[in-house]
Amino acid sequence: VRSSEFWHVRYPLRDDQMLIAAAVCPHPPLLVPEVTGASDPAARELDRLRAACRDAVAVLLGAAPDLLVVAGGAGQTAEYPAKAGGSLRDFAVPVTVGADPVLPLSLTIGKWLLAGVGPESQKVTWQGIASGAATADCLSLGEKLAALAPRVALLAMGDGPGCRARGVPGATDPAADRYDSQVT
Repeated sequence: VRSSEFWHVRYPLRDDQMLIAAAVCPHPPLLVPEVTGASDPAARELDRLRAACRDAVAVLLGAAPDLLVVAGGAGQTAEYPAKAGGSLRDFAVPVTVGADPVLPLSLTIGKWLLAGVGPESQKVTWQGIASGAATADCLSLGEKLAALAPRVALLAMGDGPGCRARGVPGATDPAADRYDSQVT
């Protein structure tokens, strides 16, 4: 992903509402430099990914939304308090963002990205979405989130499957293919 490849959208929801910008960023813990260490051989590639993600967030904030919605996968569909934080302690990394680390990984990485780019005065809603949520439920939730403000920007924290193949290099993984299909 290059920073010049962001999509700018204007999607009218109702006469008084508009989704003014949207971006999708991955949420692997590797985005946080403390996870990889300074001598990681993939550091340059990860730096490019981090920069692209931060550029995406900057584009969203540059659209001057009334509200930024950060949405990502979670164990259950729930809105988290604005001051909620997240932690990477489950990955044996002593990194915490915000207070009261209750956010799922997707929103923890979203909060980490915002901390590096956005002003703290930005109005943000943190929305976890159950991985098994039905499409209709997601669409309904999207409409509710869009109704929270006249100009809404969306940062969707999404991720692909952990591996594309099992066992033999080049082999396909049906579970990864199903996951990709479901996300699409």
